[in-house]
Amino acid sequence: LCESVLRRHPKRGLVRLLLCNHCAPDIMLLSRFEDLLQRYSGFCVTHCISEGPPPKGKEKGLARWRVGRLSLNMVSEVEAHLKAVVSGPPGLCAAAVQMLLQTGRQRSDIAVLDAFSLPEAPAPAPGPPRSAPAAAAPAPVPVPGAA
Repeated sequence: LCESVLRRHPKRGLVRLLLCNHCAPDIMLLSRFEDLLQRYSGFCVTHCISEGPPPKGKEKGLARWRVGRLSLNMVSEVEAHLKAVVSGPPGLCAAAVQMLLQTGRQRSDIAVLDAFSLPEAPAPAPGPPRSAPAAAAPAPVPVPGAA
């Protein structure tokens, strides 16, 4: 997806990728992202590593590295006018969408590639069963000659 956008708009395309993994060795296509970073000035990758240290020296490449899980601070650094695409496990997708919304983005500007459900409003507290409202008594019908 990143490469498609960059190819379509090689000079003015802006793509910001926040890529979350447990540890650096889990990152797939690392060399491909490095190639895109070298070819397109509008491309930026931030690797979020939740466990273990990030690479050092030349192994870091041109990408940015953050230790820790995706955070509102990281999401806030992405330019607000860019549309967002979210993909991953359901918990990550839900958290990312909530963070994007907290930064002021509209839900219509966030595409989610994987199925997940946003948390719903809490269910009403359990209580005694509600009975159906009592039917109103029929209005009296006047009977001719009755007093």
